[in-house]
Amino acid sequence: MFGPTIACLVLGLAAGMWSAARYLPPRAQTEEGVIATWLVRGLIGCALAWAAVQIYFAIHAYANLHSDGTFPRLGASRTEILSETVQSILLLDGLLIGVAAVVHLLTPRVPSRGPTSAAD
Repeated sequence: MFGPTIACLVLGLAAGMWSAARYLPPRAQTEEGVIATWLVRGLIGCALAWAAVQIYFAIHAYANLHSDGTFPRLGASRTEILSETVQSILLLDGLLIGVAAVVHLLTPRVPSRGPTSAAD
């Protein structure tokens, strides 16, 4: 059980950091901009890693249900497993992505070059 859990964490973190690096607009190459960029990448990576692990745990719980619909140790039904998984993902991922969005929006932007005129 530990191998797939670690794999979900590593792959989720890597996928989140890659997607943040690929799709978010660049920030200024100042000290604050670089730190904030890596912080945002890490937070989004953690959000995806958390979601991947929670989905893996839900699949594991469904696979180990008894024929009467209860989980061996938790006593949970299928509905409880699904609701706890979704609630956990939405709660923590919402917080992580919200913090990442605030940090990203407060970071200095790359200065844009305005339209040039013919007189220049």
